Amino acid sequence: MQSGGSRQRHVRHRIAAARRRPSATAAPIVTVLVVVCAGLAGGQARAASPGASPSANPSAGIPSCVSSTAGSVTVSPYVIGNAQLPATFTTNDAYFAGNATYFDVYTLDCQKINVIPVGSGETQDVTFVGGSDLSCGPHYFDDKYYAGGSTPDQEFAGGFFISCITANPSTILSTQEPVSVTLTGSRFFADYSSFSVTVDGTQVSTTPTIDGRAGTVTTVITAQGLACGPHTVTLSEKLAGMNPIIATTTLTVQCPGSSNPPPGNPTMTANPTVVVDGDLTHVTGTGFTPGAPVTVTWQTTSGTVLYDCSANALTGKPLSADASGKIDTYCLALPHGEMGAEQIAGDQPAAGQTPAEHATVAVVVEGGSMQPSTGDQFVFRR
Repeated sequence: MQSGGSRQRHVRHRIAAARRRPSATAAPIVTVLVVVCAGLAGGQARAASPGASPSANPSAGIPSCVSSTAGSVTVSPYVIGNAQLPATFTTNDAYFAGNATYFDVYTLDCQKINVIPVGSGETQDVTFVGGSDLSCGPHYFDDKYYAGGSTPDQEFAGGFFISCITANPSTILSTQEPVSVTLTGSRFFADYSSFSVTVDGTQVSTTPTIDGRAGTVTTVITAQGLACGPHTVTLSEKLAGMNPIIATTTLTVQCPGSSNPPPGNPTMTANPTVVVDGDLTHVTGTGFTPGAPVTVTWQTTSGTVLYDCSANALTGKPLSADASGKIDTYCLALPHGEMGAEQIAGDQPAAGQTPAEHATVAVVVEGGSMQPSTGDQFVFRR
C-alpha cells in the first residue's frame, strides 16, 4: 500500500509550508499515480476482494476535476450498498486548519463538500458524509492543497463505490405468482457463503452466481405469496473483518384491474389546466413511490423552478405519496407572477432503494380580469 507514503508526503510538505510559506511553484508535486487499494483501512484483514475497485485513471471514469498525477488516498468504506446511505466516509488524507494563504479545497465528484476532521493536531484524518442521493457506481473524493498560489500545490484523490441491485422483472401480476425474479448486483465480494437475500425482511432461498473478476453477482429468487403493492428486496453480504454491503431494490406486485401505474411511471393531472393568477388548481398524481416525500413546484416549461406549490401562497405543505402512490393537493398561481405556459412538477428524491421519480403536467397561467386602478377609474378586461 502506498497510501501511507502519500499521507507522509502530505504531512511533511504542509508542516514545511507553514514554516516557510513557499509559493505554489516552489512546492514539490506528487506525480505518482496509484490505484486505490481495496479498503484495508483500520487494519481489516483482506478476506476477499471485489472486482475492479475504483481507481484513479480515465478508463475507470475518473472525473475531469481530478488530476491524473494526484497522489492516492484510501476511502473507507470503499464499497457499500445503496441501502447504507447516507454514510460517513473516512480517508487517510491528513487534515490541517487553513488560513488566507494555506488551505484545502475538498470535493466529491467535483462538487465542494465540507469535511469533519477526526483526531488531533497533525494526525487528523479527513471525514465526509455521502448523502442518500449518491448514485450507483464509482465516486471520487479529491483534496487540492493551495499554498499561496492560484494552482494546487498538491492533490490527493481516492475512489469508492456504491453498489446496487436490480430485479428483472421489477413488476409482476399477483396472478402470475410464483414467479422467478433475477437479481443482479453491481459490485460485491467473490464469496459464495456470505450472501443472503430477503423480501420484506424474510430470508429466501438462493444460490448466487458470481463473476469474480467484475465483482458482480446474479441470483434467482421465487416470488410467491406476496400481497399487491411494493416489496423491498435486500441482498447483503458480510465477510469477517470487512464492511457489510447491503443493497435493496423494489419488487412491485400489481393486482388485476388496478389502474395505478407501478412506481417508476408517475403521472400528474391538474384541474383546471388554464389557471387565472390568484386562483387554485387541483393537482393529483399516481405512480409515485408509496410513503415517500413528494416536492411539488411551479416551473417554466424548460424545468426552471418558479416557486413551491402551496394552497395559501405562504408555505409549501409537506407532502408524501399515500400507500398506493397517489398525491392530492392544491396549487395557487401567485398573483402578478409569471404568465403563460408553465408546468407543475412532482419530484421524489433518490434514497435507498427508491429511484428518483419525476412527473409534470402542463398548465397555462392567465392574468385576472381586473387591472390596478388609474386615478379614479378601474380598467376591466373581458
